[in-house]
Amino acid sequence: MLTGFLDAVLDLPSPAVIGFVGAGGKTTLLYRLAGEVAHQGKGVLITTTTKMRLPASWQADQVAFASALEAAREQVRAAVAPGKRIFLARAPLPGGKVDGIPPAWVDVLAADGLADAILVEADGAAGRPLKGAYAAHEPCVPGSSGLVVCVAGINVLDKPLTAEWVHRAEILLAEGDYSSREAVITAGVMARTLHGIAARAAQQAPGARLVFWLNKVEAPGDLATARVVARQLSFGSASNLQLPISVFLEPVVLGAAAARDPVREVWRDGCRAGAPPVAGVILAAGLSTRLPGKLFLPLGEKTVIEHAVDNALGSCLGEIIVVGGYRVEELRRALADRPLRLLENLEYASGQATSLRAGLAAVSPGTAAVMFLLGDQPFVSPAIIDRLVTVHCATGAWITYPVYAGRRGNPVIFARELLGELWQAGGDQGGRWLVEKYQEQVRVVEVNSPGVILDVDTPEDYRRAQAILQDGSSWYNLGGKQGE
Repeated sequence: MLTGFLDAVLDLPSPAVIGFVGAGGKTTLLYRLAGEVAHQGKGVLITTTTKMRLPASWQADQVAFASALEAAREQVRAAVAPGKRIFLARAPLPGGKVDGIPPAWVDVLAADGLADAILVEADGAAGRPLKGAYAAHEPCVPGSSGLVVCVAGINVLDKPLTAEWVHRAEILLAEGDYSSREAVITAGVMARTLHGIAARAAQQAPGARLVFWLNKVEAPGDLATARVVARQLSFGSASNLQLPISVFLEPVVLGAAAARDPVREVWRDGCRAGAPPVAGVILAAGLSTRLPGKLFLPLGEKTVIEHAVDNALGSCLGEIIVVGGYRVEELRRALADRPLRLLENLEYASGQATSLRAGLAAVSPGTAAVMFLLGDQPFVSPAIIDRLVTVHCATGAWITYPVYAGRRGNPVIFARELLGELWQAGGDQGGRWLVEKYQEQVRVVEVNSPGVILDVDTPEDYRRAQAILQDGSSWYNLGGKQGE
């Protein structure tokens, strides 16, 4: 059942007109929602303003065709009933498809008030997981839509930006700043295309709420990558589209429309809905005297700092703040286009405490706790971060940190109650003195990953980190499992 989606996202008026645009599972989601609404004893009209396949017998209770508006009204009047799903199209087409009705017909049918909900597939994507751009005639969102769901399949990430994966890829490539047709679909590219889809939908249905659904979040690693896209979708891009920023403060749903439990998480304003707001502050301002430029050393396809930042972005943390100082402009270039805030600590040479204070000063009001992460720790996975946050919030501890093989590691979470005292830290002391002061309020979390104690501080550390990436067995030789 789609109850999680309904409870978390939808507040349907009656009648409700809901448009579905994008790619990567919007038809599955449409029929899933139609079934849920009908299960509540409401009459549902399913239609399309483009072309789509005829529904299977289990997707609709009745199929009706009408070549004129008045005939369509009569068909709907005769067929719609509580708990029934009626599929309406203008005419059948070869190959098992149907020709949709004009958007204006939907507006009239909505005004008639015969159906409790009208669900409309408002554009096509030829089975691709991402709709890259629109042709001049697309989409076809009815003006009466009160809600538009913008859908994309998360399985398109890291795939080439080609027609194999992206519908209308040629338009996207022509309009965007891409060096070649071998451009890769990153979280930023995916978010920008979804913003473009939402912008077009908002122009056609100005009164509609917009909701993003990131679909096909199925495999264990999908949630972390989907979270990065969710952050991108709500990170300061609305102004670039010259639309009200409130348009993009609607929820982003992470899920799998075909799964038994389709909703994994809901994100609002860049934070996971229903979770205490725990901010992440990544310290990346030090001089790196033992290994100059360590944050920018390559590890696989990313640098050390990019690994650390992307792990945080893929976690359940709320806002992500990076504090830079030494070589801050290089840091700014390395982290360009990521959904985070980068601060410059001009006093970085005075010690880590100055970066702590800079991060504390930047966290949003209402933050329940702050996790401090180190920019030179590339193997603190999103799963580790999530576990620390979960334990911290569940136990009400004031301080939470990981331990591996008896050694205390990072990152460390400080509850709101301690942030005032943490501000008083000096030099490179950090928060160690608070751990000693409030031992009874500390929660230690045992982890199976040496990533919490592995800082890239020396050439030897760097060689060790390279070995971990190049040979997975090296990780097991250290006693842990990658990703835990």
